[in-house]
Amino acid sequence: MIDFKYDYASPFVNIYMNNKDNKPVNFQIALVCENGTSEIIMKNLRKVMTYRSESMDEDFEAKQEELKNIYYNVLGQTKEMEYEIDTNYNGIHRLEAYSVQPEEGVTRYNYNENYDIIVSTSSLGYGDSYYLVGKEESSFRLKLDCESLDYDENYLYIFSNNTIPFYDTSINKQGWFTKTRK
Repeated sequence: MIDFKYDYASPFVNIYMNNKDNKPVNFQIALVCENGTSEIIMKNLRKVMTYRSESMDEDFEAKQEELKNIYYNVLGQTKEMEYEIDTNYNGIHRLEAYSVQPEEGVTRYNYNENYDIIVSTSSLGYGDSYYLVGKEESSFRLKLDCESLDYDENYLYIFSNNTIPFYDTSINKQGWFTKTRK
């Protein structure tokens, strides 16, 4: 999870380097930017590299090109660069609510052919709860560990590559759920 403090944060990418015993090791890095300073960080937030960028922090395409340049030319990677998430998306996708039970505070959204997302709102002020549930296998229920998803009474908003963005404003974190992890 990457903190809200950055003006730009790329998804993590895998890099492969040799350790001191000359054995290949897999690391994950991301490009983050704040106030015109760019950093390459590892998953544990350790800074690997800091530099001053000529591109604006808001120029996402230029930032992707910077990361590609560092990946291939600075870090000497030969494998094709793969993001932790699929970055081929064209914006936000809306999942329509198809089962609303206001008396129980439960709204069900069609996530894909196998799963739904349930938003359960608390009338006692305990905060909302979010679950990934099976359509066919009703016993499958996975709690999505986050403070907030982006939804309203009609739609749940996700990225069009089916990753689910989440926000934990109380601890200034944001991120996304992928097929394999948060």
